[in-house]
Formats: sequence, C-alpha cells, structure tokens
Amino acid sequence: MLADDRRKRLRAAMNDAGIEALVVYGNSWQSDYLRYVADFSSIEGHGMAVVSPDGAVELFLDSVAEAERAEAETSGIKVSLAPEIVREVAGRLERIANHRIAAAPLGFMPKYIADKARGYKLEDGTRLVDHLLMVKTPAEVDTLRQAAKLADEGYAVFREAARPGRKQYELIADIEGFFRQKGCADNFMIMGSGGKDVFAMAPPSDRVIKPGDMVTTEL
Repeated sequence: MLADDRRKRLRAAMNDAGIEALVVYGNSWQSDYLRYVADFSSIEGHGMAVVSPDGAVELFLDSVAEAERAEAETSGIKVSLAPEIVREVAGRLERIANHRIAAAPLGFMPKYIADKARGYKLEDGTRLVDHLLMVKTPAEVDTLRQAAKLADEGYAVFREAARPGRKQYELIADIEGFFRQKGCADNFMIMGSGGKDVFAMAPPSDRVIKPGDMVTTEL
C-alpha cells in the first residue's frame, strides 16, 4: 500500500536525520505534507499530524465532517477530532518534549505551536519532507501516470458535456460524476464561460452556455 510505503520511507529518513518525532500542518490549499504523512488531504478547516517516537501517526482535524471522512478513508493511523486543534497538538507535543521534534513546513506552523516558550523545541523538518515529496518511488510514479490518464479522460468528458443550452452546474455535475465513478472523490473545479467581451470565471452557476461562448474549467 502506497501510504504504508511512504510512512516506512519517512521513518527511515527521520532515523537518518536523528529526528525522533514530526509534526506537519495542512489545509485545503497546502496539503502536500499532511497527505504524505497521514494519507489524507483536508478539504475544509485545518489538519495536523504527529508522528510519535514509537512510529505511531495521529491525525488531528478541527472539522467534524473531515474527521468522519478521515475515519472512513484512512487506515493505520489514529484520527482525533480537535476543535481547539493548535492547543491539542501543542499538548501532544509537550508530552514528548524530551525527544527531537521536527516540523514541516515550519513556516506554516500556527504561532501558538511554534512559540519558543512552549515546553518543547521544534526543528525545521521542511527539507526532509520536501526531499521525500520530490524524489518519487516507482509506485508513486505509477500513481502519477494513472492520475494523468484519468485527467485526460475527464477532459474528454468535459468536451462532450460543454454544449450550448446547458447550465454550468449541469456541466460540472457530469465531470464530477465521472471522477467519483472512477474513485476520485477529492476534486476541485472552477467553471468559466462567456462571450468574447464578457468572460466569467467563478464557481458553477445556473448560467446557460450560449452558442459562441468560450467555456473552460480548471480541474
């Protein structure tokens, strides 16, 4: 399983660097580090994961919906609903303050957690995780190829669905339905359509696509 391979690779990199624990942060716009460690991308709210000295991974989420989704979609980790996420993660780190702890990306860590007055010290683990993200394993390369193929297939669905007389939300429904049918529940799209003089880029609406409109979508 890709997630298990990544965690083993992460632990090996941490051992080589003498890092005993790791904390990562993620949100809907910056999810790479969180996804690598916890195999989960946050769609709403904030997420943080802590890799303990014993190798266990705990995922903290401040959204009820996201915590429920993580319980269903992840395996091999502990999922915790944390409405006061920064305080709860800080408390978790204070319990392992006698270990070397790295943070990634350190510059994105909430101020409360990165505060040097806390009972623990955070080292910068950004480069460590960045290296793992950039140097792909054969399994990750294969996954990227599958994702690229799926994106091409989705764009073909978009071309067929973009017809005059259809509403924007109907077009998006066709594309999202295709991706969900293929097992891709996490997809984000922005819909844009309009004439030569007026071109709108916005979330899908009930605007009707007219002959001569330019139609585009960002998948």
